[in-house]
Amino acid sequence: RNARAAPPPLHPPPFAALCMPGALRVPVAAERKGGGVSGFLPARNTSMLEPHWETLKTFVRSLMIGADWHGLHVIVISDSPILADATTVLAGTWGLPPAQVHAVSALATPDELVEQRCNDSSPASQELRFTLESMPLVKQQVYRGRRPTMAETTALHLRSYFAQWSKMDACAPVIQRIEARARAPFRFVVKMRPDYPFRRGPALASLQDEKVMYSRWRCADSHAVPRSYRSYQTHSIKGAVFSTGPDPVVDSEQQGCAQSRREAEYWPGTPASILDDMFVVAPRKLAAIFLLNAGSLPCPVSDARVLALVNSSQCGGRAWAECWFTAHVAMQMRVPRVGGSFVGPIPVMWGTQGGVSGNPVHGVLGWG
Repeated sequence: RNARAAPPPLHPPPFAALCMPGALRVPVAAERKGGGVSGFLPARNTSMLEPHWETLKTFVRSLMIGADWHGLHVIVISDSPILADATTVLAGTWGLPPAQVHAVSALATPDELVEQRCNDSSPASQELRFTLESMPLVKQQVYRGRRPTMAETTALHLRSYFAQWSKMDACAPVIQRIEARARAPFRFVVKMRPDYPFRRGPALASLQDEKVMYSRWRCADSHAVPRSYRSYQTHSIKGAVFSTGPDPVVDSEQQGCAQSRREAEYWPGTPASILDDMFVVAPRKLAAIFLLNAGSLPCPVSDARVLALVNSSQCGGRAWAECWFTAHVAMQMRVPRVGGSFVGPIPVMWGTQGGVSGNPVHGVLGWG
């Protein structure tokens, strides 16, 4: 009789958990013909973020077509000093109750995360830790135009991988608390990079197969997936021009992959099918397998299973953050290659403000 009554379940029930791990930055449009993204500026205050949050609201609205908008819960994981204020502004901009926008502070630094994962005594891990010690100087030199060595490139990608996926892992307990409060599971978990200018994606309600996780694909040749399902990194493609339709002008050989002149020195020019980690959609059960534990990947420079996958035709020997995510998915599936009915490509439209005059969205668009 003295026991407290359980609170009523959430209404509407949770539909999509949108996890946004990463730095709070705003994209900068390239000035050259073809537009694209030339870089990112750290958001020093919320006024810098408001236009970007508005752009992403349009994108997330496209994901929620056919679903109740208030079934969306947003989780932002960042080490930004303005995180709390940024999530408050996001809730207001997107018209969501503040209780459905969650801020999670990232505690460990990227270097600490890499050192924790690669703390074995192998020569590769020892070299990696030595490289990390000089990383501040390396980043300064690279910023000034010096090309990084292979070891430095690997270290930079490792910092990126463990930084973003450890933040993604931090989404799991928040999701579980929401589900316990709602007494119902989410249907989807979405990983989305918070600083990229996404503009339109597929309606989640249309993705009916709960055995399929969806990702954009990078470095896939024309026989693997159609152009409209590939990921294009326009800021790394000099002089690329994109159309507003589903078929970009540039082909897969110009995606900043191994075929490019800049990276041919390090990686062979073999086809590969790498999952792009900037935007991934998973049904709830698959999210627990693929998305919410990717930060636990064994050290990529010393673990034999990861090395084998990186050096297979799946990744073509590319030591990239996207490739390690692909390796993680393959290891979780317990098969040597990602494929079958578990991973499918997905088209996503993106674009930057102020790219090409006269464009209906005031920017350049691409499908990836």
